[in-house]
Amino acid sequence: MHKQADGVVTPPERNAQLPSATILNVGQLCPLRIVNHLQVTTDAAVFAIAVDALRHDGRASITRLIPQILSVCTRISAEGMDDSQEFDLATLFQQFLDGFM
Repeated sequence: MHKQADGVVTPPERNAQLPSATILNVGQLCPLRIVNHLQVTTDAAVFAIAVDALRHDGRASITRLIPQILSVCTRISAEGMDDSQEFDLATLFQQFLDGFM
């Protein structure tokens, strides 16, 4: 996720820290990419980082993803993902918040 776009986990360096975790940000792979908290559910770059981590004992590496940079950074959504899922989630989240206001 891009640090400046995440209004949920702030500051990410402190609040996203998990034991033995590595904090990566989408901007390290796709410098012009801004991904907010809800977009992580469908974003191609986030998906590529997650898959890399799953394939390598839980540790993603931007260096390993460099050969895929063109195909990953030029796509908005990961292959097979539907952008409408992100909007549906945003709507549900807003309705949830409105229920408390």
